[in-house]
Amino acid sequence: MDEAKFKWQDAIGIVGLLLGVGGMSDMPLTLRITCFGLCAACMPVSFVSHKNWPVAVRWIASIVVVALMGVLIYFAIRSASPIVDVTPENMTFISAGDTYDIKVRNVSDEDVYVVELLIRAKDDVGSEDDFDVEIPDESLHELEGRPHQNPPAYDVNALSCKAAEAGKRLTYLFAIDHMSPHETRHIVLNYKAGKRLDLVSKIINFETAQVPISSLEGTSRTRSIPLQEFACGGMARGYIFRPKPR
Repeated sequence: MDEAKFKWQDAIGIVGLLLGVGGMSDMPLTLRITCFGLCAACMPVSFVSHKNWPVAVRWIASIVVVALMGVLIYFAIRSASPIVDVTPENMTFISAGDTYDIKVRNVSDEDVYVVELLIRAKDDVGSEDDFDVEIPDESLHELEGRPHQNPPAYDVNALSCKAAEAGKRLTYLFAIDHMSPHETRHIVLNYKAGKRLDLVSKIINFETAQVPISSLEGTSRTRSIPLQEFACGGMARGYIFRPKPR
């Protein structure tokens, strides 16, 4: 009896192919992994059902599809993993003297540029006067591309304000010009007030390609300026950090 030209297994294979193609689109990681996994399961069903194909062809085609979907899942997970992260993401200050050491980490094997850290109060209490902001000397590097500037500029700066676009909540924006692979920078917040204040922190921007230094901005790169102006609406307090005198 001749084998049917189109069988239900082929329909499953076509569905698998469509899922594999769909998984390449921009969607949540869980859905991408699901699409690739179903593709790896469905397409071999079609291949194996074709008894008129040589056994070696059926097995090789199935193994190639499974291996390809495995590679796509690997790169999907890798691309979705954070390149720069910050800890802690949530901070609670209770009384004067409370301190948090905020760590910004480049967890990748590549250089990153214009790393922007947003720290924001959860409600509208608190002001810039409630904190002393420190950058440890080991977390300050001379700004690249300005070797003859005197005094030297350093590659971490910040703005703070009661951001209008965030309901007048206390907001800090820190810009780190360049981070080497697996480098960690520290930002220390020392609390001076006596009321409870909750802050959240998150990375809002970074670049994997080097950005030219602006001729208009002495301590940051051009990419960081629009975000800073957007968050603080031009009514901001600026911070320029330098190592402590020895």
